[in-house]
Amino acid sequence: MERQYKKQGYRSEIQSEKEQIRPEEVFCTLAYRNLMQSIIRELTDGRFNNVHLYFAPWENRMGWCDGKQVAINYGNALTAGFLTMVQKHLSLIGVTGHEGGHKNYSDFPLRQKYLDGILDGIWYPYPPEAENQQESEDLEQIKGYFDRKDKNALALIVQVAAYLHNLLEDVYVEEKMCSRFPGSVRRGILLNRERNAELIPSVRELLEEQEDNLSILMNLCGQYALSGRINNWDGLENDLLEKMKELMPVIREGREKEGSSIRYLVVNRIILKIWKYLYEIIHEMESQREEQQKEEDDGGNEAGKEQGEGDAQPEAQESSKENPNGQTSDLTDTQEVSSAMQEYLAHLVSMIPHLTENEEEKGVFLGFPEDVPWDGAWEQDTPGTRGTYISAEKKEGTEGDAGENSEADAKPGSTEEVDAEERFQVLLWEMAKERVDARINAEINRSLQKEMDGIDFDAGHRKVKKVVCRQYEITEQQKEQYRKYQEQVKKVQRRLRSAILPILQEQRARTERYLFMGRRVDMRSIASPQGAIYRKQYPGKKVDMAVSILIDMSESMKGKRMEQAKLAAFCLYDFCRKAGIAVTIYGHHTDGFPHRRLEDETVYLHCCAEFDPDKNDGCRIAALRPDGANRDGVALKFIGEKLLRRREAQKLLILISDGLPNSNRYNGEPAKKDLAAIRKELMGGGIVFVAAAIGADKKKIREIYESSFLDISDIEKLPITLTQQIVKQIRRCWN
Repeated sequence: MERQYKKQGYRSEIQSEKEQIRPEEVFCTLAYRNLMQSIIRELTDGRFNNVHLYFAPWENRMGWCDGKQVAINYGNALTAGFLTMVQKHLSLIGVTGHEGGHKNYSDFPLRQKYLDGILDGIWYPYPPEAENQQESEDLEQIKGYFDRKDKNALALIVQVAAYLHNLLEDVYVEEKMCSRFPGSVRRGILLNRERNAELIPSVRELLEEQEDNLSILMNLCGQYALSGRINNWDGLENDLLEKMKELMPVIREGREKEGSSIRYLVVNRIILKIWKYLYEIIHEMESQREEQQKEEDDGGNEAGKEQGEGDAQPEAQESSKENPNGQTSDLTDTQEVSSAMQEYLAHLVSMIPHLTENEEEKGVFLGFPEDVPWDGAWEQDTPGTRGTYISAEKKEGTEGDAGENSEADAKPGSTEEVDAEERFQVLLWEMAKERVDARINAEINRSLQKEMDGIDFDAGHRKVKKVVCRQYEITEQQKEQYRKYQEQVKKVQRRLRSAILPILQEQRARTERYLFMGRRVDMRSIASPQGAIYRKQYPGKKVDMAVSILIDMSESMKGKRMEQAKLAAFCLYDFCRKAGIAVTIYGHHTDGFPHRRLEDETVYLHCCAEFDPDKNDGCRIAALRPDGANRDGVALKFIGEKLLRRREAQKLLILISDGLPNSNRYNGEPAKKDLAAIRKELMGGGIVFVAAAIGADKKKIREIYESSFLDISDIEKLPITLTQQIVKQIRRCWN
């Protein structure tokens, strides 16, 4: 596999695969969720990393935050409208930055207290102050609805207030996040804003749709808050646009100023300024209710006439009832919001533009802020006692003053670069690389199996099933095991240093410099005053060798035998790689069941390392586990055939086993004769064969492999002894 990594075509294949990945394949992965969690952790100074990614294209929101988790809808229509994967990712980063801003700067319990207060007839922090006679009259009318807790009127007011506050809070936290995180976060936020601005209808379009004035006005407020402009390209003039000119500085105040209460006070002021348009809706609902009540009364009167005039009730009882103060009770004084108002509120929500919607944080209210009094009282204080909007602006440092930006001062204000785009590219590259590697490994497995199927086995071996396995997905546990083996390999290498170092040094090319005579001038020493300006190149010696290692993985290899066999395989693999020797490592075993028919038995050959190295070779060696029995003839025939096809001048096959074959109808004398024949065939092809015996059947193994037999009396010396066998073959080659 390492050669695959060095090929230019490999990188091109990964790049091509990367371009084929679809957004929904990336955004639903654990790797992408981890990426977003790390980003939100950075955006909130490590205080928050709970991110939920979900796909809901039918939802009219990009995400939400409830103070405990951030949810990102990667199927939202706005993100889906971008063409490239990077743009879609950047859009989601904008949503993440937006919601991170809410976590940093928004007070969800306070917002809930504000909205609940309106429904209870309390206008927090306190009602706005009228700036002219008309506003004074409107404020008195609003006070009437608050005093009698008119459900219809308060439902409309709270809906408008919730939208306006959410809008101003959205833009405010985005500006804060753009200022602090000028990289990917700012680009993502502005990208979403630009797309939202493109989708904003013009004033003429809204009028042509015959929308009510309040819906149009809320749309215009949204337009201006999000983009700083109104889509009035053809220059229309009407009352709504004049009202918007009056609201623009107020909206700018709400999106720019600091303070815990500023946006609530701004919303209260906007509601007073647009009361005319709220009252149009409320009055229409009241009129509908009056007509409905009149129809019901008329129907009752007709029924009474049929019963006789004597049954008629006194006129005084049919008239509207008076309340304890002697005032006539309004017909809209109902206990629940009317179905007509509910229908209108749903329509209003569908009309107004928005960035995201925030779920209210569940929990206990933590208390009012100290920048302004949150008494909700309607009585007008003496001029100047409440301040314009926020007392901290006029009385900085006074008692009860929390400062101009108390909640912002508690947050770090340094500018930070969060490069989410580069990390996303790395994620895409790794995802594409995994797919390409999976295809390559699948192709390698098919090739190995085809290689196995193409070998002409003897009758007994031909009948059994033969499966070549090459593990691709490596677990963290296997990686940890491999790291532990590496420490043991270093200890073995230290003991073999006197034998290994001369081999490796003699193998390398070297240059002798500062010679007085020679054929080649050494330009590095051309100015030598002594005249030692020549150099001589010694090419080094190439090790023209291929090594195959076959490990018995039967049940009898459990425990120390298997551990030492794997350690030996690690040492041999490491030395061969350093010496430039092609090496392959396999383990083998059967399924271990006592089948009646040979056709039902399966022989498994586990490919740990092929002649082309792969970064996971060591982990596959570490993953070897004993299982079943051993049918050595199949494994030796397969490995031997692979080795015979190599071009290297020297070929070495090392078998590590603890006993004789013990498989279905493959044991005793028939098995011994089969193995002896295979050994003779391999050696006849020029293979040097070494059978390392580490079990109790050494005598019988010696009878099979004869001169190829290697007695490992001390299993602890297995890695050193086998490495010395390779060193011996190298020296024979050079001599």
